[in-house]
Order: sequence, then structure tokens, then C-alpha cells
Amino acid sequence: MGFDGNEVWMESDSTSNGNPEFYYNVMFYFYAMPFVLADDGIIYGDIAPLEFEGTAYPGISISYKEGVGSSSKDEYFIYYNPETYQMAIKWLG
Repeated sequence: MGFDGNEVWMESDSTSNGNPEFYYNVMFYFYAMPFVLADDGIIYGDIAPLEFEGTAYPGISISYKEGVGSSSKDEYFIYYNPETYQMAIKWLG
């Protein structure tokens, strides 16, 4: 994968799905989460708490309006500690 200042490119393989722009930015997006989750076109929702090791973690779902970003069909689920409100668990769907 590379960026020549104008275009993103990558060698094709069975995991790339032919979308180099998506892969070019994806690691930043996952690393910076939840801070990048203020983009236009995001839809937030409440989800049922996740029970883990005797603690119920409230959750938030994040999805996107059709056509937003490089992968508008992605969904994210973030669960947070009910006492500290800090993000505790995240799932990428």
C-alpha cells in the first residue's frame, strides 16, 4: 500500500476487496476511535447492555447514512463502564 501524493494504491489480494482508499484510512479510524465519531452522517443509537464478568456495560451503536464515508455499511458498538463512563469495549461490525 502506498500514497504518491495524489492516489492511494495497493497490491490486490483476497482481503483487499479492491478499495485502497478504505484501507489507507482504516487504521487511523480504529486507533482514534471514539474521537473521530463526530463525522457528518453518523447515526447514534442505544443498544442493550452487554453483560461481562458480572458487570452490565451500557452500549451505543454507531452507523452511517447511505453513501457516507468509504464504508457506509459499517457498524460500531461501544460499551462503557457504568460508573466511570469510560469506553470499556468496542466491537466493529
